[in-house]
Amino acid sequence: YQRRVHGGIFNLPLATAYNDLQTLLAPFPGVQLIKMVNQPDGCTFKGFCFAYFDTVESATHAKNMLTGYQVGDQFIEVKYAAQGTDGNPGGASPPSDGIGLFNIPFSTTEAELQGMLCQNVGYQGLKMVTNPDGTSKGFCFVYFDSVENASAAKEMLTGLMIGNNTVDVKFARKFNSRGY
Repeated sequence: YQRRVHGGIFNLPLATAYNDLQTLLAPFPGVQLIKMVNQPDGCTFKGFCFAYFDTVESATHAKNMLTGYQVGDQFIEVKYAAQGTDGNPGGASPPSDGIGLFNIPFSTTEAELQGMLCQNVGYQGLKMVTNPDGTSKGFCFVYFDSVENASAAKEMLTGLMIGNNTVDVKFARKFNSRGY
């Protein structure tokens, strides 16, 4: 289990393309993944992204060098994402028997996800997270019978594409009597 550190890059021009982000981050070693954040239509860029790094040092170097950097006519800002339970930047949770799937297209149904996920060993069920009107918030939690089976599913699902979205897969944090 290796923690990935991610930072948010904000105030990017709305016309920024993925290739622009690759060029922006190319000078920094340790970049593992770049995720653009789009509007619910899946096409319109919201003006920020997340960059995943292999070490805190790599993320810190990029943050220090890019904060205030001018892209187009805007000055960008870089921040660490939420901190993990151990106080380290990156927001990663330790392995558990649940995983969260994030950046799922809003049009994806619970039945579609169940059909895709029930093939995993030890699958016990999933919980779609919805708005009060029942529409998807774009993420769900998937439960397994053991940490080992959740870990295997997380590894297999990492890099999964649903529609045009790369799904972000993380271990779920325990916070209530069910463990989630």
